[in-house]
Amino acid sequence: MDKKPVESTPLLEVKNLQTAFSINDSWHNAVDDVSFQVGRKRIVGVVGESGCGKSVLSLSVIGLLPKVNSQIRSGSVLFKGKNLTHLSEDEMNDVRGKDISMIFQEPMTSLNPVLTIGYQLQEVLFNHMNISKAEAREKSIALLKSVGISRSEKLVDEYPHQLSGGMRQRVMIAMAVACQPKLLIADEPTTALDVTVQAQILELPTLDIILERMPNTIFLALTSLLITYVFAFILGMYAGRKPYTLADNFIAGYNYFALAVPSFIAGIVGIYLFSFQLGWFPFSGSVEVGLKEGSWEFIQSRIHHVILPALILGLMSTAQYTQFLRNDIIENSRKDFVRTARAKGTKESKIYNVHILRNSMIPLITFLGFDLVTIISGSIITETIFTYPGIGKLFVDSVATRDYSVMMSLTMLFSILTLVGNLVADLLYGVADPRIRLD
Repeated sequence: MDKKPVESTPLLEVKNLQTAFSINDSWHNAVDDVSFQVGRKRIVGVVGESGCGKSVLSLSVIGLLPKVNSQIRSGSVLFKGKNLTHLSEDEMNDVRGKDISMIFQEPMTSLNPVLTIGYQLQEVLFNHMNISKAEAREKSIALLKSVGISRSEKLVDEYPHQLSGGMRQRVMIAMAVACQPKLLIADEPTTALDVTVQAQILELPTLDIILERMPNTIFLALTSLLITYVFAFILGMYAGRKPYTLADNFIAGYNYFALAVPSFIAGIVGIYLFSFQLGWFPFSGSVEVGLKEGSWEFIQSRIHHVILPALILGLMSTAQYTQFLRNDIIENSRKDFVRTARAKGTKESKIYNVHILRNSMIPLITFLGFDLVTIISGSIITETIFTYPGIGKLFVDSVATRDYSVMMSLTMLFSILTLVGNLVADLLYGVADPRIRLD
């Protein structure tokens, strides 16, 4: 008689979970009818935008919801077949830290400021292991070394305020894995880590992180550069051909406004109007989650996500080029070679397109090389405002977390781009202006 293989019980099984918070005497679901399974030795990711309930779901599983205004209204949380929602507080204490651990996303406040790092690490060991103080200290030092802290022997006697945010997060990771739990809940565990340590944890070299973000920044930069030059050509040529008119004054007013308003203010206003009020564009990210890379839906989502930040970056950069082109057209229209062309009976349209505009375009074309650098560096603020995952946002994150290796790598990259931009500008100048010879 053949025996059918017995399906193993999932390590964690959440069924129709509903977690609610009491607000003004009424219950509101933060987690609504969620079901999923986590098999043994498996990784399950929960993806969603900020505020969608990911952290509340994690706290529901481990039983750490605030008791004053929250409760699990229905559903079950089965851990190795046992419903955790039916356990008492003492029974849950036997589970937490030993069988189920959690890495919290707030390392700055998750450690007790008046207790040493060693005490807080050893606390979980004493709760679930029968070991001496000396053994607990040795294990704490080993745990700190395992998460990349080199001076672990000294750090166990230090206090949380003496550590950076990234160091505190590593301590939280060491604390969570101290008893080798069967289920580890990680609530954005690399949030406060510097980018290098994130790379170590995620097994990604720093160069790979930069190269992964680079296409997003290049796409944003080229799109905004296209917007900049299209609008600059249209507005600059119109204003230069019809100076001191009402239209010219209107364009000049826009230029002054764009030069005066900081890009982060424009970004915030753009998000409020076009994302929150009108709902035309997404306000963060570079692509919708869950789409297959390379599919038509993926491409549409990439374009949809880049339009608003590219418009903000491009339109705010348009002003200086518009004003420059307008002034150059007016200046060239007064040159002697224009008078000579008129003396030959040349039509005004040809004079404008061949004699005036061509000369006015020469310096503007050479700016293309410099713009490749300035647009990318200018995207730092725009990417931060729109949470756009490019190298500009990466640079801000590395500064905030004091990740000097990534900062130096990106600074070197910007320096190389500056040299390349100058070279491109010189080459374009030589191509556009016949008076320049490239030998």
